[in-house]
Amino acid sequence: MNVALAKGESLQPVNYGFTVEMENANTGYSTRDYWEIYTHDGPCTLDASGILGCQDVDGMDIDTQTTPVQGINMWPLTSTPSQLIPPFHTFSKVLGLNMLQVLVAVGYVGQAAAAGEMLFEVLITDARPSDGAEVTALAKFMLKEALDPADKLCITMPRHFKPRGPAQAVTDVAQIEIYDAVVREGFYDRSPGREPIDRTASGWWVDINAWAITLANDDGGFTDTSGIYYLNFMVEVADSYSPLVAYPTPNTFFIFSYTGDPTLIEDEFRDPSKRLFAAVSHPAQPINMLMNADVSFSTPGRSADNLLGFGIQTFAGIPAGGCLHMKFPPSKSADGQKFKAKGDCLLQHVGPTDFYTPPAPFHDKMKCSFGVDGTTIMEVTMTPTEGELPPGRYRFGFEVANPDEAGLDSATDIFYFYSFKECDETLLKDVAPDEDVPSGLFELDKSTSIVSKPIVAPFTKAALLSSNSSKPGDVSELVFGFETSSATLSALSNAPHELVIIAPDGYVFPLVCDDEHSLQPFNGTDPSGEYSDFGESFAVDSCTADAQMRSVVTLIFADWSDKTQKTYAFSINVSNPTSYPGLNAFSIVLDNVAGGTFAGTELDMFMPVVVDTVKIPPLTASNPVVGSPNRLTFDLNTTQTITGPMSSLTIKVPPDYSSSTTTGTANKMCPQASVTISKPDNLTQSSVSTEYSVYNASAGTMSLATLFDSSLAQLTDIKSGTSIICVSEGGWLVFLIVDDDIDWPPGTHISIAFDVMNPNIASPALPSFAAWSCAPKGLPAKPCGVDGLPAFLASEASLDYAVIPGFGLLSQVGVEWRPPEGEESIEGEGEQSFTAILLVTLDSSLLPPSNDDVIDIKMPPAFGPICDPALSSPDLPNDPDDDRAFWVMPQANAVPVTDVGGNTVVDSAVQRAATCVAAGDGRTAAPVFRVSVNGTADGLTLNVTVGGKNPNAAVVNMWTVTYTRASGKIYQNTVSGWLISPALPDVAFDLGVYDPLGVKGSQRTRLKKADSAVLNVSFTPVQAFDQITIQSASDFDLSKVEVAEESLADHPNAEVVSKAADEVTVTGLRVKSEGGMFTLFSLALTNVALPEDAFPEGSLWSLSTVFGTTQRDRLTDYTEGIEACVLGEWADVAITRASTERPPPNAKISPPPVLTFTSDVAITPAQMPLLIVVPPPGFAMGTIAVGDSTIPINSSGQYTDPERMIYTYVLPSVSAVRNTLELTDVTLPNDSMVDGSIGMDWLWVLGRQPTIHETDKDFEWAIEGVKGTLPVTHKVMPSLTFLTSIGSPVSPLTSTFTMAAVGGSTAVGAMGAEWDVTLEIQGTGIVSEAGYQAKITPGGGGWSFSPICTGANDTGSCVGMAGGTYAVVSKGVSIADSPHKTLSFSFRMNHPANITANTMNPWTILVYEPSATGGEPKERAITTEASPPSVVVTETSAHYTPIAKEIVPVTLTFKPTMPVLDGTLKLTVPADYVLAGGIGMRDSSNRPLPYLGDLGPNATIDIQAQEVASVYIEDTSAEVHVSMAMSIPASGDAPTFGINILDEGGMIIMGNNAIKGKPVASLLRGVPRVVITGPFLDGAVVRVTVAIDVETLPTTDATTVLRLLVKGPFGVPPVVSQQLGPCSPSINGYVAAYITCSLSQTESGVIQLTFALAPEQAGQQMAIELSFSLLLLPREGDPEELGTRFGPASVDVTYESPGGTELFTAAHAVAEV
Repeated sequence: MNVALAKGESLQPVNYGFTVEMENANTGYSTRDYWEIYTHDGPCTLDASGILGCQDVDGMDIDTQTTPVQGINMWPLTSTPSQLIPPFHTFSKVLGLNMLQVLVAVGYVGQAAAAGEMLFEVLITDARPSDGAEVTALAKFMLKEALDPADKLCITMPRHFKPRGPAQAVTDVAQIEIYDAVVREGFYDRSPGREPIDRTASGWWVDINAWAITLANDDGGFTDTSGIYYLNFMVEVADSYSPLVAYPTPNTFFIFSYTGDPTLIEDEFRDPSKRLFAAVSHPAQPINMLMNADVSFSTPGRSADNLLGFGIQTFAGIPAGGCLHMKFPPSKSADGQKFKAKGDCLLQHVGPTDFYTPPAPFHDKMKCSFGVDGTTIMEVTMTPTEGELPPGRYRFGFEVANPDEAGLDSATDIFYFYSFKECDETLLKDVAPDEDVPSGLFELDKSTSIVSKPIVAPFTKAALLSSNSSKPGDVSELVFGFETSSATLSALSNAPHELVIIAPDGYVFPLVCDDEHSLQPFNGTDPSGEYSDFGESFAVDSCTADAQMRSVVTLIFADWSDKTQKTYAFSINVSNPTSYPGLNAFSIVLDNVAGGTFAGTELDMFMPVVVDTVKIPPLTASNPVVGSPNRLTFDLNTTQTITGPMSSLTIKVPPDYSSSTTTGTANKMCPQASVTISKPDNLTQSSVSTEYSVYNASAGTMSLATLFDSSLAQLTDIKSGTSIICVSEGGWLVFLIVDDDIDWPPGTHISIAFDVMNPNIASPALPSFAAWSCAPKGLPAKPCGVDGLPAFLASEASLDYAVIPGFGLLSQVGVEWRPPEGEESIEGEGEQSFTAILLVTLDSSLLPPSNDDVIDIKMPPAFGPICDPALSSPDLPNDPDDDRAFWVMPQANAVPVTDVGGNTVVDSAVQRAATCVAAGDGRTAAPVFRVSVNGTADGLTLNVTVGGKNPNAAVVNMWTVTYTRASGKIYQNTVSGWLISPALPDVAFDLGVYDPLGVKGSQRTRLKKADSAVLNVSFTPVQAFDQITIQSASDFDLSKVEVAEESLADHPNAEVVSKAADEVTVTGLRVKSEGGMFTLFSLALTNVALPEDAFPEGSLWSLSTVFGTTQRDRLTDYTEGIEACVLGEWADVAITRASTERPPPNAKISPPPVLTFTSDVAITPAQMPLLIVVPPPGFAMGTIAVGDSTIPINSSGQYTDPERMIYTYVLPSVSAVRNTLELTDVTLPNDSMVDGSIGMDWLWVLGRQPTIHETDKDFEWAIEGVKGTLPVTHKVMPSLTFLTSIGSPVSPLTSTFTMAAVGGSTAVGAMGAEWDVTLEIQGTGIVSEAGYQAKITPGGGGWSFSPICTGANDTGSCVGMAGGTYAVVSKGVSIADSPHKTLSFSFRMNHPANITANTMNPWTILVYEPSATGGEPKERAITTEASPPSVVVTETSAHYTPIAKEIVPVTLTFKPTMPVLDGTLKLTVPADYVLAGGIGMRDSSNRPLPYLGDLGPNATIDIQAQEVASVYIEDTSAEVHVSMAMSIPASGDAPTFGINILDEGGMIIMGNNAIKGKPVASLLRGVPRVVITGPFLDGAVVRVTVAIDVETLPTTDATTVLRLLVKGPFGVPPVVSQQLGPCSPSINGYVAAYITCSLSQTESGVIQLTFALAPEQAGQQMAIELSFSLLLLPREGDPEELGTRFGPASVDVTYESPGGTELFTAAHAVAEV
């Protein structure tokens, strides 16, 4: 390719680059793998012979093998023999096939090769430089066609291998010893289905330009085209990649057959026409030697802290257990530079990033340790942290202290590099530079070395004086100042002088900076007077940045005329880093004699996060495998304050990454995103961690454009209570803060995690991620839409920025979890045992498992430790019965495992013992175990069975499987394990104190059917959350619950957002943590309705928590025991006694009372039934009898009320039918205590003994003395009931209700209506000087008393109690001592709001005798069966004509019973009827609507509220009329209306809620039948006829539409599948062919028929029939005969106008099918 410059253009001595599109060759072969670039002095021509007509100016040959790393830049240099070949990059979007893929493509793997196919491969068994020694090469090939005796075969060599002898036949490939470090992934070690052919080469020959061997065929041995030939020959390995011959030979082995003279092989080689066939191998394996060593200093100053950097290229992977070892200068000579350790060795990143691009950063893959003599570093050993360190170019460094003595580097100042397969610390100390490696250490790559750099004396002072920009990536002018000493000036070399500036890693100086610096930064005057300009004393010849280390720049001074001046300043422009430099320090070095190191400027950049002196990587990938889901975690440290709302943090993801959760939509990464921060607490000097709820706005319609154009109000409305909104689009991930309380100061550690899908192809270069933050400026605040580095630099809203290096992707291995045989799932809870089968499958294009392959399985940290950390590599137990927590069965094929398709996974490779590689610590360090593979079969799937106990933690259950071939090739994948639900600690669903007598004032209840219980849910969270869903599986009703007041104190934003019968969800919760550990969470819910049935053993609950939109803790089917038990209640309770004689006080009751009851729960003898009795004060219990058994008191004690006692009895059993107990030993108290007990209750409790599991539960009794008993069912019995049942001195009572006249009428339903109650006391009369009181409690709800409800009787009073639930009426009279005396009371009360003519619920009336001394009153008589008369209501009627679907006038007429002053009339109208004002209409008396004239001059109506205000009625003798319009439905029975009139205080004074209306005649008389005509067989066509009878339809001026929905009778799921013909309508027996009729079917099987009616047809009676055909489909499980499965049917009819307005609807059941 010839590139000509345009006229007037010239190439300058700067760096250029260009891109060329080309087509790859169709084989892996080319005659050379050099790329040549030359510049020429004039126009050139190019033909097959070369470049003509011009002279070379600059030029170079670029060797792709020298730097086998893709994704790098090319820096052309003038070609001189002394310079290294620069790096060069060629790339293609289509990856080439490796040799193994070629084998697969032509059928050589897994099947016999067809005749005529070609196969060729060469393996160098030991590719370490051999210093002239010979090593074995193994060649394998097949013939495309048979050779004649005169034909030859020739194998040419790559330039770095040289043949050393004739080829020999190989009959047993297994006998060839192959060096461990050789990468032979593409070399098929065993013959694929055929035996090797015994063939001896007849000769060999070496070409002068290309090393080659020639195989003669004089004896005709090369004729078999179906077998494989194996030959071995000896080669010499070059000690570098410099060619062994002058001609630029290819980097492949090449085999070809030809006819001709062997001495003319060069011509034959170039003449394809002489070739019979040819083949090329994959690129030759590399030489195993360490190459491209490099050393760099961040500062060369004497005794200064220095980031000592190194570069090295490896060709053999360093396995686990191996190491990269370095010897420092003192190990060679005592005079060598003595670098000192500053502490433990800690690897750091060293640039340039774009040049060294390994599969993973070296400092993330390796750990290091110093070997020191005192503090002097003698050696450094670096070992892989996990798995293998793959071959590649690496840069790394560690902080050291420079030697204390300055001086130029010498021959003794050398660093040596070694790579070993296994590292023994003792043997490593015996490694001596420039000597043979000690026996026992196995070199992977041949060692190399590099000379160190000089150490210089310090300047007197040096500093960075100023920087005009702190933004990352911005061009900044840096001003430096330094002061030299006299000794430095005298030691300077002759001109030219060199001033080197070493900036921290990431700064980029211009390559040619002649115009980018200033020797007069102060324009001749330093304002501080401290520094002098270089002025005119100097002349800069050049200013050049290092082409590879752009953070280093060199100024060359032609002369330094004035060496008396010591203090200078100068400036230079530089681009700030976009990633945080490893060591933020600058250095200036003058002539390698003196220098200075000083701190750099602080940039607006996310800083590294350091926790307990350990630096956390800014980016962690959970699964860096191609084409796999991956969770990325970014850990960033802020330098500027981020405060909400409307501030944001943005992550830019490379374009090849997409969402792992959204198919087909790239970059939807917000689902499962999380944001957690840790910020310093100035008070405690510690770190406080907070996780924020993140709302996925990308799930809706939110885009970046709408996000950046939204106000705060719009954004906070998206999801109430959220803190951060996440929007993802096009690789941008924006976290926008909407929480006012967020304030992240400098030094805040932000951890962001989200899911992506890795690219399907690994990029040769590491991708770069970027992160930046911003805060909006000005008002109104809008989100700051910063979208990349240019915008970041230009925006005033910018805060921090950083480019974050990505990660390399590994090849994939198939990984899958299976449950054990016979199980459906592995899922479990914390602390539960598990058994799981892990299937590891190699891709079918790969070789089968081979000897010494290993599988490393990295577990989630929470599963550790899996072995004793004190042991180096213990074997793991392989027996499930082992008492240790974790076990592995490496041979898990005792029961064959089947794949998804049902195929058996063969017992492919026998696996060896499982070894513990890393124990793990159960917190952050992950456990790792290893399974060795023994390749004895051809299967590609291996399986490993693991078992143990699930951790009880919030586990991200991801397992990483790394399959490492013996060749060093690594395959990896991360697979999600099973779902583990943490066993939440301290879980309780608690209904609270058991307080049936209310002695503690508890509002909680445990009695079945209770509707106002309080449920307290508590547990210790495992993870943060802000929303909880609670579910009941025990018939609790949660549909009315609210958050209790007591919980709002801890959760002020708590809100019930959804509730159903069995589920409630509460948001706005606040979870507390202390020191990173969560404290007990508690939430109380009110209005919990308990089940209809008792659950005395406990109830079943589930809960789940959510944070933002992310599912957190779950608890499924949790059986809560006694804390949430629901108790039963005795039924049919009765106290009887064999005598009617009244028992005396202070004596045992005789004959004894008998208690009978029905228990709703049975208690068996094994449960130890217990009876607990708590009588009122003064009563004493003794023995009881059950049948013939006397039951003594088991225990007794004092109740919470000190005047009460508790008695417990052990019963033989309790049945769920009738139970009888004889209370053989009950003693009555004295008279005063009997009287005092009235109004108190007896408590009877049946309980049981707790199980061992329940003894540690917290069941709280209000009764102090019975904590060891669990209640099951109970009864609360009023004392009065007990006393009257045994004939106690309490009189029975009967009552009579009458109504007093009010205003001359019987306004029974009026407010304050007066009631007269006559009470007749049975038995002995009672004389009282203090008078009497009656406590009157109405039955039902809605009745109320005014606070002072004085009645008509002058001698009494009435006081309504708080809440208006009952009244106490007093009367100061005595009753004569006679058998039957009466006592009369009068009082006024208010009726319920809804007054009906129904019988009232029974009332309770209790008569007291007040205490003359002011003590407690005595109850003297009671009735619970007082029955007031039915309420008589105002006579009211409704007048209207019920015309269907019409608006008609309606008049309500009533006769008032009392005057109304400024009252309100309220109407109640059925749902299908709608009131209207009716303006323009008149009622039946020709009054305009609405008519309110009888309600006073100021009456106004609110139609929507259905009420009339300002009602005045003075004349109670005349009827009152109210008229308005009302919409009538299509049909319906007679409706019921209501009218209530309220006085000015809002109380009902008259009304009627049972006003009967008139029925509406249906326009549709009915649906008499649906006829289905068979045959009723599967797949049969049937005829269906639907008949409807129409009365009269409303008429219009246009065609109307009648629509029928036929529901049933065809069964569910539907058997109707399709329409087979048009539907046929007939009207009144005549076929209506002129009517258009259509048929369709809904998904649920409903048939829809639609047809039109002409205007003249609508107004008549019609009998309509519609017929249509349907296909019946069979249903699984149905009999062949289908006639039995037609069920009942119904038809919905809709009648519409042409415009779609509904004129009429009706639904009818079908009379007959």
